[in-house]
Amino acid sequence: MLSEVVKHLQGDLILDAGSGEGTTTKWLAAQYRAGDFVGLDISKPAINIAGSGVVSDPQPLFTVGDLAQLPFESNAVSSIVNILSPANYQEFDRVLQPGGTLIKVIPNSHYLTELRQLVYPEGEHATYDNTPVKKHFMDQYDHITFVPVTYQFALTPDLFKALFAMTPLTWQAGDRREAILAEGLTQITADFEVGIVEI
Repeated sequence: MLSEVVKHLQGDLILDAGSGEGTTTKWLAAQYRAGDFVGLDISKPAINIAGSGVVSDPQPLFTVGDLAQLPFESNAVSSIVNILSPANYQEFDRVLQPGGTLIKVIPNSHYLTELRQLVYPEGEHATYDNTPVKKHFMDQYDHITFVPVTYQFALTPDLFKALFAMTPLTWQAGDRREAILAEGLTQITADFEVGIVEI
């Protein structure tokens, strides 16, 4: 999925809006070396993690910030990446340069389907419905190109635990969390739509 994102980056100032602990931002910066990257997230603990540890080359700038009031002048940013995160399209439009690019990654119907089947064994919510998120995105722009990206990857026990800990499905598992961790998974499906908008 990130390889698809890199294809559509352009310009010299890239914002990862909703960067979390920075892994994605660092990977994108290492692949697309033509610009400076800023990772922004409202979570101070996540930004502290992003700015610590192994220094990447190039090293993005990480900052705590609110999508409702991005810390950029108008028309300052050449590309915005918004991966599996909330969006503020009014602010995105304000800070993007004319001709800039917005890249939004939305989960598709089979996103983490194996894990969803563990959390919802009766079948309810076993697939993901991206309709509300996608509709809101499409209501803002009438010229979006969507690229589907689907793949599976293997999970070790430790990787499964890390995946389970980072997804909101953890909280929906309730008192079944320990049983799900004990059962585990050996593979998981990644299923996304990458939406690209040229402003």
